[in-house]
Amino acid sequence: MLYELSLVGFFAAFGGLTRTIVGKKRNEKYSYNVALGEVIIAIFAGYLIHFIMSPHNICSGYKIAAIGLAGFSARELLNILRMGFLKRFNIGTEK
Repeated sequence: MLYELSLVGFFAAFGGLTRTIVGKKRNEKYSYNVALGEVIIAIFAGYLIHFIMSPHNICSGYKIAAIGLAGFSARELLNILRMGFLKRFNIGTEK
């Protein structure tokens, strides 16, 4: 279990690190504080996808790919989940 979770964290963190490198502007200085925040969010998103996919009988290659993509698109993924949660419970919606 610990080995599996460490692999999930590694692949999600790799996706988040890739996102920080791809997402910065051409002449922008690389910020380790921004990178650390992105990697932490990516690891959380990777664990979230892992726990959603775990009960289903899915090939491990597909799971790893989904976890890496979740790490890469962690901010967008969490924003989609947050908006779905807010709409479901009518939080923050004006009538």
